[in-house]
Amino acid sequence: MAAKCIIFLDSFAEDPSTITVDKDSSLPSQEERKFVVLKEKVPPIGDGFGKVEVGLRKEDYIERPRKLQVEEIIRRKGPYTSSQKMLLVGEGDFSFSACLAVSFGTAANMVSTSLDSTEFLFKNYKQAMGNILQLKTRGCTVMHEVDATQMASCHSLNAIKFDRIIFNFPHAGFFVQDVPRDFHIRKHQKLITEFLKNAKKMIAADGQIHITHKTNGFFQEWAIEMLAANEGLRLIEAFHFNHKDYEGYSTKYGFGGDRFFNCNPSKTYIWASAW
Repeated sequence: MAAKCIIFLDSFAEDPSTITVDKDSSLPSQEERKFVVLKEKVPPIGDGFGKVEVGLRKEDYIERPRKLQVEEIIRRKGPYTSSQKMLLVGEGDFSFSACLAVSFGTAANMVSTSLDSTEFLFKNYKQAMGNILQLKTRGCTVMHEVDATQMASCHSLNAIKFDRIIFNFPHAGFFVQDVPRDFHIRKHQKLITEFLKNAKKMIAADGQIHITHKTNGFFQEWAIEMLAANEGLRLIEAFHFNHKDYEGYSTKYGFGGDRFFNCNPSKTYIWASAW
């Protein structure tokens, strides 16, 4: 009988023959299963081992093919996996979504949205159409003109409970310069607050809300941790964000233009419901 397992891959390009697979006889049975044949190194005598060491190199081990009964192949990219139902909001040229889709090998678990229209994206972001094509080819639902501050009332979204809702570098736009600094801060804070109000209605029981945000100067004054606490959300983790971990991701200025912006230093904040 084939061994049952769950395989975790750190990236789409990784060779399955280099991973380690743990046997688990307690996994639930399924009517349909995927199979993968890996090469394993096993002791030349006996088979009483509890772990399949794939790619292990020991002189006294022999190599043989083994047919593994795979419950699920889960691909990882940063804190995200192909098994999570994801909603991405406020996408610029859709390059972050496209990076995840390529890493997962599929985007069937993703809904990717933008505030902008298709026409705006075509005129302002030269890579947007190509990224959207990659997403749709891999099964992603792509939506335009979705307002993150009203998304819970969107008919196409409000029936879905998401494992992860992701908003990278939220920004309320640029305003006239001769108004008080506090005016700018309040505009950005309102955007984040309204996003959180909507997002917490849309996450699953164990779902999470992710915001990646710059952490210096003016951006630090937005006090997003306080805004989330005011919405009854519990901070799980905050960690340094490195955009180089997401191949192909282009941080863009919103509201037109195809320029990159410097996203350093920044953090990804992860919240869950407090109850």
